Amino acid sequence: MLRRIRRLRLRLPIPRNLVVPPRLVFALQLLALIIAVVIIRVADQSDTAPLAWALIALIAVSSLIRSLPAPEGLATLISIALYCGLQTMRTIQGANSFTEVFAGAFAFVLTAWFSRAMSHCLSTLEEEREQNARLVEELTARDKVTGAMKRDYAHQMLAEEIQRSRRYNHSLSLLMIGVAEWDTSPPLAGPQESARSLSQLVEVLNNLVRNVDKVARQDNSRFAVILPETPVDGARRVAEKICEQVTSELRLTVRVGIAEFPADAVSSEELIAESEAALEFSKTAALRITDRSLIT
Repeated sequence: MLRRIRRLRLRLPIPRNLVVPPRLVFALQLLALIIAVVIIRVADQSDTAPLAWALIALIAVSSLIRSLPAPEGLATLISIALYCGLQTMRTIQGANSFTEVFAGAFAFVLTAWFSRAMSHCLSTLEEEREQNARLVEELTARDKVTGAMKRDYAHQMLAEEIQRSRRYNHSLSLLMIGVAEWDTSPPLAGPQESARSLSQLVEVLNNLVRNVDKVARQDNSRFAVILPETPVDGARRVAEKICEQVTSELRLTVRVGIAEFPADAVSSEELIAESEAALEFSKTAALRITDRSLIT
């Protein structure tokens, strides 16, 4: 049955690149409904005409059902089977109902085609709204200077990742990154040079981490990296690559503090505090990378 529905859906193609105003599509669908009703009215003078009209309305409304793969196709199959089957039985009994059969089939398919077009138009508008919403969310969540995730949004994402790690019993690590040359002064003289230097650092971080990892700006000169499903050993390897790459490309000394869930902390606030403490210890002891094992 599902295969037949999909085939019927393919027989009613809607060009994906077709951009039509929703009002025009709605007007065309309304016109198609009127034409379908008139076709039935002209072809069917018997008491089965109201049934055909009800089925036409069913096809038009069915396109709004999103839980089925092709609701208007299913409604069309049911309508053809019911109405045309009834007219075929009347023909067998002696009445000449071939006109009603073809008129009904045509009216049902016509209604289904325009209902599908309307459904396609509504789906396209919904997808566009969702894309715009995601774009706005991403723009508001990103730091304008570096493109890294903002602090508040990153804390929210960290809390969600901790919940996911707790649910699936996975490790999670947080890197807190600071640049030694920026501890007491801005990166470079002038806001434009500072912004460029910060952007370069974030670019290096993004190139070294996975797509599922998240780079966030913690404050003016510190950055955090969320590493889902990563124990402290894996986080240390990532931190070593970051230190080497930043030194090689930007000629800067990077210090990294590492905290792991659930070994070091069980909440986002505690994990951030532990990683910041590890970073401070790394600065004090002049170490590149520090985790809980070096502090305790």
